[in-house]
This record gives sequence, structure tokens and C-alpha cells, in this order.
Amino acid sequence: AIIAAALVSRAQLGATLSWAPLQVLGMMCYSLYIWNWPLLVMLVPDRGALPWPSFIAVSLALLMLTFAIAVLSYRFVEFRHVGEWRRLFLLEAPAEPLIPPARLT
Repeated sequence: AIIAAALVSRAQLGATLSWAPLQVLGMMCYSLYIWNWPLLVMLVPDRGALPWPSFIAVSLALLMLTFAIAVLSYRFVEFRHVGEWRRLFLLEAPAEPLIPPARLT
């Protein structure tokens, strides 16, 4: 039902899921996933000992750092072969697919 609702362009869910920043986050999900834990362990090894204000400040800094490193990883590791980086972040409309379709032989 969620997929069907997302495919209807006039539905609220379809409009939300077609929002470009949300789509870019979805495309970058592996980079975000892979960098979150190592940065968390490296920057905040003893999370339980932090007072709340410090925990919130460190969490926000961690999110920003994770996002920045994930952007670089997404661009230069996952899609290093793509010359038009603006298409990776949906900043311009694609003229052709980023990855050519597989040849059937």
C-alpha cells in the first residue's frame, strides 16, 4: 500500500518521497550507514558518562561530521567514475543514466 501510494504523484506520500533532498539522502544511505558507527566510537567512546547538554552537542557535531564524510564517500568512492557530480546530488536533470544498462550477450 505504501508503494502504491508513493507512485500516485498527487498523493501526499508521493510528493514527500519525490522531494530531491530526501531522495539524495536515500541514495547516500550506504555511505551514511558505513561511516556512522566508526565516527561514533572514535569521537564519543563513553557516551553514557556525558551530561545531557554535552551529549546533545556531541550528537549534533557527530551528525554533521557523518554527513560531510558520507557526501565525500558517496561522490569519490561510490561514484568516482561519474564526471558530472551535479547529477549525483540531483542538482540538474539527467540527460542519460549514470550507469549504462548492462549489455545482453
